[in-house]
Amino acid sequence: MQSALQHFQAKRLDAAEAAAQDALRLAPNHPGPPHLLALVAQQRQAHEQAVRWFERAIELAPHDAQLHDQMGRSLGLIGRLDVAERAFARAVELAPNELTPRLDLALARQMQNRLDDAIASFRAAVRIAPNHAAAHNALGVALAMQRRVEAIDEFRRAIELDPNLADAHFNLGLAYHRTERHAHALLTLTRAAELSPDNPGLLNLLGITQLAMGRAALAIESFRSALHVHPDFPLAADNLLFALHYDPATTAETLIREHERWADHFAAPLLREQQPHEKDRDPRRRLRIGYVTPELRGHAVSFFLEPILRHHDHEHFEIVCYSDTEKLDDVTDRLRAAADAWHDTTALTDAQFAERVRQDGIDILVDLAVHTEHNRLLAMARKPAPLQLSYLGYCGTTGLPAPAIDGRLTDAVVDPPDHAERWNTEPLIRSPRVFCCYQPPADAPEITPLPAERDGFITFGSFNVLAKVTEETIALWSKILHATPRSRLLMMSFALKDGGVVTDVAKRFAAHGIERGRLELPGGKPLGDYLRTIARADIALDTFPFNGHTTTCHALWMSVPVISRSGGRPVSRVGRSLLRAIGLEDLCVDSAGAYVETAVRLAADPKRLACLRGELRPRLAASPLCDAAGFTRELESAYRAMWQAVR
Repeated sequence: MQSALQHFQAKRLDAAEAAAQDALRLAPNHPGPPHLLALVAQQRQAHEQAVRWFERAIELAPHDAQLHDQMGRSLGLIGRLDVAERAFARAVELAPNELTPRLDLALARQMQNRLDDAIASFRAAVRIAPNHAAAHNALGVALAMQRRVEAIDEFRRAIELDPNLADAHFNLGLAYHRTERHAHALLTLTRAAELSPDNPGLLNLLGITQLAMGRAALAIESFRSALHVHPDFPLAADNLLFALHYDPATTAETLIREHERWADHFAAPLLREQQPHEKDRDPRRRLRIGYVTPELRGHAVSFFLEPILRHHDHEHFEIVCYSDTEKLDDVTDRLRAAADAWHDTTALTDAQFAERVRQDGIDILVDLAVHTEHNRLLAMARKPAPLQLSYLGYCGTTGLPAPAIDGRLTDAVVDPPDHAERWNTEPLIRSPRVFCCYQPPADAPEITPLPAERDGFITFGSFNVLAKVTEETIALWSKILHATPRSRLLMMSFALKDGGVVTDVAKRFAAHGIERGRLELPGGKPLGDYLRTIARADIALDTFPFNGHTTTCHALWMSVPVISRSGGRPVSRVGRSLLRAIGLEDLCVDSAGAYVETAVRLAADPKRLACLRGELRPRLAASPLCDAAGFTRELESAYRAMWQAVR
């Protein structure tokens, strides 16, 4: 056996196996040879064989805890978790003061989603080894799976015991991220990345956190690093494309190049899976329209999708919704009621989703997510429907070639005909008036008097996600505040629920000479309170280069005028499209200087501000933006025309 052990320790597995077989023939009743043969099989990933050898060794040494524990690991690796758990439990029974079997038992229970039992086992392990960093980290993971705040304490304890334990830093950062403590997450994940620079999941999460705090350039760098480590990481690739829209340094050339690169890497292999569609091409028959999105709930998309679903002509169009939505709510119920058919597709792979669409006989499939989270672009690449479009949830090209995407729905302001085609891989289908229709919240508060009349000073407002608030935007807002005596900035965002983020934002303004007292920085609120907070502003300031969309519509509905800045990319022209639709295009300008000048001039015009306060809501209600019936007829006409064109 000595030579067999020496060969095994030197990783000479063939020699170790031969020597162990010789030892087994010489001592058939000794547990050592079958134990070593089991370990050799484990090293070769031959776990079925390893289990058989462990069983033989255990017959000869039934009270050896190590044998039971090691056999449990092989059993777990071949999916026999229940049997593995019994093996680990027996090891714990035989060696109650040993840490490893207890950790293995806890992990087996965790893998079976028996989290209460797993947590109890992890706690027992921690009691045995209170200074074992990995044990505290493992307990923290199980607690985090139940979204329990105690997880953070366990990760902190693990880091205290081993400051270089990268997993604990990553897990703590993830826990902070899930509880929207972005500033803490950023510090923790940055340290984790220093310790583990080749962890793509960590780098991706770091990028998400940086973007949430308005650090688009850093986020882009993190997403690129994640893809450098793991090129086949679709989530990081989607996040990179999305983050590029926030960065002022991104050019139209960069956007189209990166989207095409994504398609070449992730989608091109799937294009070969496209199959011909045997469909009834009757141009007048009832068409089956499928909408797919992970946001069939109280989300920004619902304010623009619900009016379409409610006004579709169900005699001529059958409406099918594919819901990848995990958090359902009362808005989900309303959307479901407006559809002819509804399918929960959260558990389906992209291939399964594509097959489901094909079996359902969808004529036109409309993707509302594109490169946002939980999208189905890789299902769309398989072309499950004869006609496929992108719309609404992502203001830009998909990157997919025309065989997969037949068009993107937009308008002539967001995508001007004179230059937009060259920056898109799919044809552009332009609405004759505006690219969307807005359904105002049914329970929106009544319009209040102009706050400046009560306060004696102008309150500017920003209600977009912090990711859209670039350094250039902060510099311009600071100029506006300096040029408007006694003015304040009310800046509401969910990220601002974190005190660390509030401190960070205040510092960014302080760098431009704006003292903390001129800033009001509340976190996000439920819709009713959110709208009431918007109404506390006299003038809303749009972001650049990524304009607001839902936030702009909400501000206008609360009779708060919006100053927007337009640029050369689709995300930089949404504000112009919305303001043109209600006859206020003069509030959208093309330069930084004009943006400041327009905001300051409007702030100094109390008569116009008071007039706008009284007329914006009825003006919006009478505009194409709220003409749900007319917009839906135009959309259906476009669907019918495109269907006839592919006959």
